[in-house]
Amino acid sequence: MIPVDPPAIIREHEGLRMTAYRCSEGFLTIGYGHRIQANEPVRITKAKALAMFKVDYANAEANARSVLPSYDYQPPGVRCVVVSMCFQLGKAGTSKFRNALANLKMRRYGAASSHIRASLWYRQTPNRVEALIALLPRV
Repeated sequence: MIPVDPPAIIREHEGLRMTAYRCSEGFLTIGYGHRIQANEPVRITKAKALAMFKVDYANAEANARSVLPSYDYQPPGVRCVVVSMCFQLGKAGTSKFRNALANLKMRRYGAASSHIRASLWYRQTPNRVEALIALLPRV
């Protein structure tokens, strides 16, 4: 079994941009999918991108623990899916996946996958979401 490395997977999915750009939702973004806040630079170094990512990832992981209280007791693939969702969609967006989250909590991964595939998130980023779904345990 290949180890699951959520930060590396998220960085790969987000890609690295050293100059600001508008994401698909219209937000000014930089680095590894970091939404630029007031007074933040529009050009950065790789070191700055990694520092921003570290903070963003910690926030996403805290949000993952909030939306799925059993997060720390889930298999690595489940943790990767939920933290990736929180990184990309935020806590509010991930919280809308009530049925998927309930099924993940009950370890019904097939049902969770079905709910995820039926989402707008899936239709917008199918390759990313399929890669994440593939990390869910097969039971």
